[in-house]
Amino acid sequence: MQLRLKQHKQDYNANKEDFYWTHALVFTGRDLNKAKIRFLENELIKDAIDAKRYNVLTKSSYGKTILKESEIAEMQEFISNIKILVSTLGYNVFKKNALTNEEKKNIDNLYFIK
Repeated sequence: MQLRLKQHKQDYNANKEDFYWTHALVFTGRDLNKAKIRFLENELIKDAIDAKRYNVLTKSSYGKTILKESEIAEMQEFISNIKILVSTLGYNVFKKNALTNEEKKNIDNLYFIK
């Protein structure tokens, strides 16, 4: 884990990454293997993109990680706990953003027939 954070710093210093973040939240768990971590990363990236709060700069993730059904359920519970903790710490990374002005305008232009 510490090596991965150092790698991000080195990539930024070598101009391999355009943006460097100032905060990092790290979660650990028992029995996490490479496949489970890839699954977690992929799901959390998708959820952050879907929330439309931040521009997610991740270049790649692992979309086709194969896990047993029981492992998927375990990781989904882990994701749920992460989202609760992240929100509690005041980071709205996964909270859906409010409607944009364009979306509000489209709603205002809806007509109903009785």
